[in-house]
Amino acid sequence: MMKLIIAWLRKDGSCRRWTNSKPHEHAAMSLNVYADAMKRLGKEWKCSAYEAAETVNKFFKSKENQTNADRIRSMTDEELAEFYTKFCACAVCEYKDEERDTCGAPTGFLCTKTYAKTIILDWLKTLA
Repeated sequence: MMKLIIAWLRKDGSCRRWTNSKPHEHAAMSLNVYADAMKRLGKEWKCSAYEAAETVNKFFKSKENQTNADRIRSMTDEELAEFYTKFCACAVCEYKDEERDTCGAPTGFLCTKTYAKTIILDWLKTLA
């Protein structure tokens, strides 16, 4: 039986995967795909596959321990426009009811600009 890995690359850079292989086969196929990708990048960037892999690893390490504010600072204009169309203080508020997409704040709770600013500042400092 032929073993497959199918991957979908999302706009945000994350992937969705499906495979009919066992874990060790999945690992072997993934490592082969990675090695091939580094060779192709090396050709395109006019460097060795090893140097391409180092560059890719540096990129991913730079994304570790990145706050939401750091992530926003590194966005393109298009990504920033999309982000702002979806973002509001309610999106990161502790009272947001994800299931119902409503506010779950207690009765009498007054959401003010000051509170919204605090929510957003806390969220910006959170690791992405």
